Amino acid sequence: MSSGLSVYLLDVAATRAWVGSRNDELLEAIRAEFRDDIARDDDYHSYAIGQGAPTPDEALRALIHGGPFSQNQDHAFQYGYAYRRLCSLTGRFLPNEPFPS
Repeated sequence: MSSGLSVYLLDVAATRAWVGSRNDELLEAIRAEFRDDIARDDDYHSYAIGQGAPTPDEALRALIHGGPFSQNQDHAFQYGYAYRRLCSLTGRFLPNEPFPS
């Protein structure tokens, strides 16, 4: 297992307002912007998807439409990736520097 930190400069309230907004124009914009990433993640996470995890597209749709969400916590990673795509589209990525040791 690994972990990472993605930092974005964004209007938090405005970005959170998109969650559950049912805005299909936003959904299509994210799908178009991240088409290659979504296809790559479909392949990369195929085992988890085969075990019941939502596809990246299903997680993105659930995020924008406010559900339905998987009740299995092992599938939460897909919603995290979907939220990161939303932040990437609505905010500005800030490259992270290594933490000082």
